[in-house]
Amino acid sequence: MSWAFRRTARIVLNTIREGCVGETVAAIEAREAAEYAADPGRRALLLEISEDETRHAELAYRFVQWALSQGDSALGHVVRQEFAALAAAAPPRGGPLTEGDHQLLRHGVVPEALREVIRGQAVARIIFPCSRALFGAETASRTGSASAGSRQDAI
Repeated sequence: MSWAFRRTARIVLNTIREGCVGETVAAIEAREAAEYAADPGRRALLLEISEDETRHAELAYRFVQWALSQGDSALGHVVRQEFAALAAAAPPRGGPLTEGDHQLLRHGVVPEALREVIRGQAVARIIFPCSRALFGAETASRTGSASAGSRQDAI
């Protein structure tokens, strides 16, 4: 594999980990914290943070989609492996929240035990399904490009 491919793959994998996963999870955590926050000002701030993190996650997915559309099947394989590894990770065990956990939530802080559950559910319900959509978009993009090329050749 070339240096350029390895560099591109590192950038895309970092975008998946930090953007697609990290920003998605952060958006959900902020939204969850806002639901429980007792202070209206803190709640409003957490909702604003959630919206901001959602935009970051959307941008990350658009970047990965663009990278996949550039036509390198080896990159598609690397991306599929990354998302498959995320999906295969054992789901965290949820348990009842302690009084301390409830106090943290009232202050707009998501306790660690809940963060693990949120991450597991985000991967299963949002991130992995979105990864499948990326490959649907990749296939459609390549098919559209091939069709456009065929039409131009026929003219």
